Amino acid sequence: MKGDRGICPSCCGIGRIGLPCTQSSCRSQDYAFIPEEFFLRHSQQPEAFRDPLVGRRFEEYLLVEKLGKGAFGRVFLALQLPVMMKAAIKLLLPRPGHSTIQPADAALFEIEATALARLSHPNIVRLLKFGDRHAPPYLAMEYVGQATDLHQELARSASQDEWPGPREAWHILRQVLFALQAAHAREVMHGDINPNNILLQDLPGYPRLVRILDFGLGRLMDERDEEEEEEEPGGFFGTGVYIAPETLRGEPIGPWTDLYAVGVLAFLLLFRDIPFHCSNRDELFALKADGQYDPTTHLAGRRLSVETLDLFRRALAVRPEHRYRQADLMLAELQPIVEKLSTDR
Repeated sequence: MKGDRGICPSCCGIGRIGLPCTQSSCRSQDYAFIPEEFFLRHSQQPEAFRDPLVGRRFEEYLLVEKLGKGAFGRVFLALQLPVMMKAAIKLLLPRPGHSTIQPADAALFEIEATALARLSHPNIVRLLKFGDRHAPPYLAMEYVGQATDLHQELARSASQDEWPGPREAWHILRQVLFALQAAHAREVMHGDINPNNILLQDLPGYPRLVRILDFGLGRLMDERDEEEEEEEPGGFFGTGVYIAPETLRGEPIGPWTDLYAVGVLAFLLLFRDIPFHCSNRDELFALKADGQYDPTTHLAGRRLSVETLDLFRRALAVRPEHRYRQADLMLAELQPIVEKLSTDR
């Protein structure tokens, strides 16, 4: 692609991809020429939705398309110049109401980048670079192509009444637990395991390969669109159902926090249900704090084994000390339950 025709997303001028636009107003704002295919997608959006950072360069990375946004960050598809390798760039931006990045946010961003740099696992989307010499700071992450997130996949399955069977559920769950086992061994917690952060990638020889996004970034950046953030928390796909009670109490998180979320995910995948039926967020969080609430209430009448019910009671216990503390133990106890569910169908 080097030397190919590009277009400036600001003035529509023509030039070589990646080179700075020579128009004075564009040059002052560091705009560069982007590939025509990305320019067309950008220009076809309503003007109010066009992100002004598309076309900017951050060191060797050229931002060509916005992928998502959060409370104080944005995520872009970028091309690494001159080889044009795709990457996902996460920019740390000022919080709403602030003109500059808060020092505490910058420090946390660096801490999270350090944690991500310690992770290397096929089920975890890897960090390529941490850039803090350019304003604003950024994370360059592996871009996962040919993938859909589990949220989208389950929504499609629900609409077509094609819910995953136990074996397919196990295929996903075991990969999530493998990733957590590796991360926890490096003392890195995810903190926001939910279907939005789980990608399913179909590769030759590796169908439905799980790739987990945002290790350690769940509390920092939220890539979901505002429409998704407004979802009913008690619904199938509202991310509030995955939040562990200690997170709501502001207590330290640990492996037990991530495994709580896996328990909710397993409940959803295996039973097409969630352990909390609520009409609003306050009710949901009240149930999560209620030590007398039995999370298997909604499984009544399914003729499940005592071992199955006990696993979910343990996985979703209110107190962390009553929960699974290690991913490998949860794996070992979940596998025979899934196998039995498969043979009982």
